[in-house]
Amino acid sequence: TEVRSRHSTSPNSPNIISGSQQFKAELGQNLELPCKVSNLGNFVLMWKQGRRVLTAGRLLVRKDSRLELGDNYSLRLTDIRPEDRGRYTCEIDVMGKPIMIEHDVEVLVPPNIIAREASVSLRKGNDVTIRCAAEGNPNPRITWSKKNGVLPSGKGKEEGLALEIRDASRRDAGTYICNATNGIGSPATAEIQVDVKYPPEIDIEQNWYWREDQIEVELICIVYAEPPATINWYRRMKKLYETDRQIMKNKGNRNVLYIRSLNTNDFGNYSCRAENELGKARTYTSLSGQPRPPRFTSESIGYRSQTYNISWITDSFEPITEYKLLYRKSDGLPLPRRDHVDETSGSWSTVAIPEIQVPSHISRSTHNGPSSFSPSSSHRPEFSAKKIYRLRDLQTGAVYDVVVKAKNKYGWSEQSKVFNFFNKGVDYSTQQLSVAEKDEDNQLYDDNSMNAVDLQSTGTDTSSAIRKTAYTSITTVSLSIGILLSYTVTLQLLLTTSCSSISSSLLLL
Repeated sequence: TEVRSRHSTSPNSPNIISGSQQFKAELGQNLELPCKVSNLGNFVLMWKQGRRVLTAGRLLVRKDSRLELGDNYSLRLTDIRPEDRGRYTCEIDVMGKPIMIEHDVEVLVPPNIIAREASVSLRKGNDVTIRCAAEGNPNPRITWSKKNGVLPSGKGKEEGLALEIRDASRRDAGTYICNATNGIGSPATAEIQVDVKYPPEIDIEQNWYWREDQIEVELICIVYAEPPATINWYRRMKKLYETDRQIMKNKGNRNVLYIRSLNTNDFGNYSCRAENELGKARTYTSLSGQPRPPRFTSESIGYRSQTYNISWITDSFEPITEYKLLYRKSDGLPLPRRDHVDETSGSWSTVAIPEIQVPSHISRSTHNGPSSFSPSSSHRPEFSAKKIYRLRDLQTGAVYDVVVKAKNKYGWSEQSKVFNFFNKGVDYSTQQLSVAEKDEDNQLYDDNSMNAVDLQSTGTDTSSAIRKTAYTSITTVSLSIGILLSYTVTLQLLLTTSCSSISSSLLLL
């Protein structure tokens, strides 16, 4: 039976002074295993790794330039490698009875990770599982993420050896990253490209611009398809081709139809049709003289106690004749339809705002073709109509939802997107009070500097102008009183000085 001891029982025999230890070393580091002895004499000390003999006395049995014996027979390992892990034994055979110590060496290895597949391809609606394999010491932790996006679960990261993609959609396509960490060195990453093949999916947008005394319309067909689709434009189901006025351009997945110098003959239904080997899709849009949905330009916080000036801009081929504004105190719940308000719902307050002015510098030309904008002077037509309206009897500290739509001679626009504002109220600190007063002055100025229609819409803006005039008059009177008080103080100072001089003269006499 082998006796595992570091002390000899014979007098004057060798003894190992060092004790057994456990060591951890990272790749590339150096390590020294101690084995300090006494009374070695002519006995032979050996180092072993497992059953393999490394040294005998001062002789290196294993020819490895990374091994050397140090003072007191310590074993030095340089440039540690993974194969250096294991149990090392320092042993002296004393007359058939070995004494020894054992050192356990653990080599810490940074993570390494490999993707089982570099890329995968599947059709929309199918499932797939992607996997990565990692190694290192300690065992690495694997997490998944998606470049420039979120995982199918909606999370930013997930942990595990594999990632499942179920009922794949186009949003699941992209580059997935598996990341391995174990606290040693730098993390390791691998990438897997997931391609989802699907028939075309279409969104459509419409933008209007004023350029060089003409209106230009931009119809945008946004197509998502894999493999890429062929796209065509149609008007009243008739395929369109490029002309001097109709220009077609592709910008990535955005296919644009430009219509220059818009006139009434251009009005009608347009469609964008996309097709690839997996299917086809078609989306329609109507180009008409109806106003575009208004866009709110107000600040999202109101600093008055019970009123709020809300403003918006509307692009329109013809002058606006009326606005319909709906507002309510927000309940925080999502709308039944995205960005759409049920005008028949009793929870919304409705305000009809007439707009009766027609800009005099716009003339309509119909004798020489279809109706179009033709400025009769150097002024620019009012293509973008601005409007300010004052909401009253609001609750301080409440959030309000607002939508508005506009009407011209061609009909009503679609509703604007829902706008939210917080009626904070007046902060009576000096700084905020001055801000509120400044805002009040600016808004009064804006109310009177729009067009005549703004003053006629509800009558409230006219009273604003009156209030401003009154405010100016009060300010003038206040300044006059201040000047009179200043003269009075000056006169008192002069009288005091004169009396002092007379008193001094009398004392001298």
